Amino acid sequence: MPLTEGILWATAEDGTETAVELSIGQSYAGAPEAAQTIGNRGTAWIMFVEIERLS
Repeated sequence: MPLTEGILWATAEDGTETAVELSIGQSYAGAPEAAQTIGNRGTAWIMFVEIERLS
């Protein structure tokens, strides 16, 4: 759940990148069981609470 607004970049295992626009209070969900790396290319802090379902 985003606590700040901004854009994060999700990089999939195959190198595909997707820009994810975050809005305060609006959740974001990646593809189920997809491994991805999340990065911030901006200069402002982005804060969020992550909930990960493992099974």
